[in-house]
Amino acid sequence: MGLWKTISIALIALRLNALRSFLTMLGIIIGIASVIVMVSVSSGSKAEIERAIELDPLSPLMELNLAMTFHFQGDAKRALAELRKGAELDPNFAGIRLRFGDVYSSQGRFEQAISEYEAMRKVVPDTPYGLGGLGYAYAAAGRQAEARRVLAELQRWLQQGYQVRGGIATVHLGLGEREQALDQLERAAADHEQSVCNLKSGPEWRDLRSEPRFAALLRKMNLEP
Repeated sequence: MGLWKTISIALIALRLNALRSFLTMLGIIIGIASVIVMVSVSSGSKAEIERAIELDPLSPLMELNLAMTFHFQGDAKRALAELRKGAELDPNFAGIRLRFGDVYSSQGRFEQAISEYEAMRKVVPDTPYGLGGLGYAYAAAGRQAEARRVLAELQRWLQQGYQVRGGIATVHLGLGEREQALDQLERAAADHEQSVCNLKSGPEWRDLRSEPRFAALLRKMNLEP
């Protein structure tokens, strides 16, 4: 098969599967950001991200990476400052809105978190991204019925073959259903979901760190608690 024929078939496949192609691309962007953050947290390479921002000051992705580093280090104030810089560069960047929600949620500012997650959903509608955080914030804000609706939506995405068990676990955690959350995390790890890559350092999992099953899962993944 010739090169141009191969390219033509690939472009047709992308058009026919536009949503899945978009979700794959968004997942790669957020996944890369997560890996960069984990490396920076463990090796103290925040200065390298700051240097990257100096080299490319108009990249909202670099601001997102630095914001996530501060978030994982527990410095919400500086995380929010970097996110605001990223939002000025691209107010419709879904990753920025997602992490605004995450930081606000970690501060207990659940209504603000909900506003950010809902804003992200408007940018990337009809996708599972951000649903876990949104469902958690709904539950933590006492909006149980809305959290249950998000949980049902995530289950529908799961049935379609999407890797959303981490999001399902997040909503269960917000609803106070720890055993169900741990069930989903164990299955997510078995499926090699991207969502479990930050189990050790992610602020969203701090309420589970005293659970023996969670500690056992970290050991199984070679992430000592």
